[in-house]
Amino acid sequence: MLDLFGDGFVRDPYPWLAALRSESPVHHDAATGLWLVSRYGDVRRVLLDPAVFHPDNALRAVTPLPVAVLRVLARAGFTLPSALANNGTPSHAGRRRVVTRFFNAERVTAAAPMIRRVAEELLDRARSELDATSRCELFTSFAQVLPCRVLMELLGIDRVAPATLIRWSDAALELFWGRPARSAWSWC
Repeated sequence: MLDLFGDGFVRDPYPWLAALRSESPVHHDAATGLWLVSRYGDVRRVLLDPAVFHPDNALRAVTPLPVAVLRVLARAGFTLPSALANNGTPSHAGRRRVVTRFFNAERVTAAAPMIRRVAEELLDRARSELDATSRCELFTSFAQVLPCRVLMELLGIDRVAPATLIRWSDAALELFWGRPARSAWSWC
């Protein structure tokens, strides 16, 4: 039985994804209410047909937030405005144009030397750690930090530690697409 939050899927999702592709390429997950689309062609069709496949639920929490949490978020003024990921309205095209101006092919190509420089810097640190301790966790020292550092450089953000953005990102992912433990709500 597929459990998107189960230990087996979290540790190694690839066998599960292969099974979905071969046995149930468009699968409704009753536990989350999500439709899982696992074949490249099907994913492409979904992404390229916004008239049929609306993105409006893309940022809806998989695990319903307790009322006490919703009240705290409301008191803090937390709102989740429509963005690119969850916007099937006519405003999507205008927002996409803004993003495309910044992340177009020319700018991404021009960023390649910077990306290489940041990657080499992170790999040098990883090599030093490996030489010093005979151990190195590549996910936390390279794969997790690289996109964060690249985006910060592209956006001109220089006073925020990558670890801070990673924590924020992880928290957002868990809030909307995770299964936060009940103890996480103890502050409410």
